[in-house]
Amino acid sequence: MDKRTIILVIGLGLLVIFWVPIMTGLGFIEPPKQPPQRSEQYSQQTEPQPVTTTHATQEETSRTEPLVDSTIPVASFDEDVSAIQIDSIVIETNVWSIIMTNYGGGPVSFKLKKYLDQEGRPIQMLPESRTATPEFHFQGGALIDSRFPFVSSLSAGHYRVDNQPFEISYRFQREGGGIITKKYRFYPDRYDYDLIIDIAGRAELGIEREYSIEWNNKLEPTELNIQDDYRSFWAMAMMGTERVKFDDYDDGRFAVSHTGVTKWAATRSKFFSAILVPRSKVGSGVRASGIEKQVATPDGTVDGRELAIGITMEIPYEPAFIDSFSVFVGPMDYEILRNFNNDVVDII
Repeated sequence: MDKRTIILVIGLGLLVIFWVPIMTGLGFIEPPKQPPQRSEQYSQQTEPQPVTTTHATQEETSRTEPLVDSTIPVASFDEDVSAIQIDSIVIETNVWSIIMTNYGGGPVSFKLKKYLDQEGRPIQMLPESRTATPEFHFQGGALIDSRFPFVSSLSAGHYRVDNQPFEISYRFQREGGGIITKKYRFYPDRYDYDLIIDIAGRAELGIEREYSIEWNNKLEPTELNIQDDYRSFWAMAMMGTERVKFDDYDDGRFAVSHTGVTKWAATRSKFFSAILVPRSKVGSGVRASGIEKQVATPDGTVDGRELAIGITMEIPYEPAFIDSFSVFVGPMDYEILRNFNNDVVDII
């Protein structure tokens, strides 16, 4: 072969050898697909850990640490009540068994452990209670705190009060400002407790001029002679130096209010009483109401009575204020009442 033929043969051979790479590079042939690489995926499976909610138990001892209000969560004024979890706290002192609720932020049950009714049960001082008692009424009753969802400083559970004071608080916050905080202090062997109401952002809450603290829950007869017990149902207040009694029914009911210095107000049955005493300042008035109605008993129908009592308190023209009260819930025993407040013994 001549020289030109040899060059042509070599050129054709090179073209055959590099045909695929050349055409692939020019985009006329797709490159062969690589088989998928199999890789082992290793992942550590971690079981979800349960969320632990710590609740106080019946065996838990008294909780007497001082409260730090800034750590208490708050609830919104306009929050849908149906979305609020209603929690109960049981407090056992040596003389009381109390149930507190965050809906209203206060007691809904007060049982006297050392006093029994005619059926042998502890005396219930808040029978058929539907709201936390006592209540605070603002704007003439347009705003009542027992309808507000509060947040408690303690977890739901059972707490014993054996030898030291026990404190719990409830906080309510309105959206946009304004906070109501109620602080309670219970004692191991006393039939009275301390109640402090702390208002911050008065204007934002829409309250002014005055408010009232109200014992709106009825008492029940505790004696075998129910009619005789009901005859002892009445209310009283200390106004200045005068003791005013409320039991003047007209057509089966009464509702009265008086203005003036008010040192305490009380409602009573034959042997038991609930008493409200302002401590930070005196009240500016008292209000009382009652109804008489027929009550069916195993021995027939008797004339029953239900009473409510309240003290009006002045609101200072300040953005915030604090008032304190003593609340007595117990027997009308002379020595017990004298140690609580010498003035109230006249209710016996």
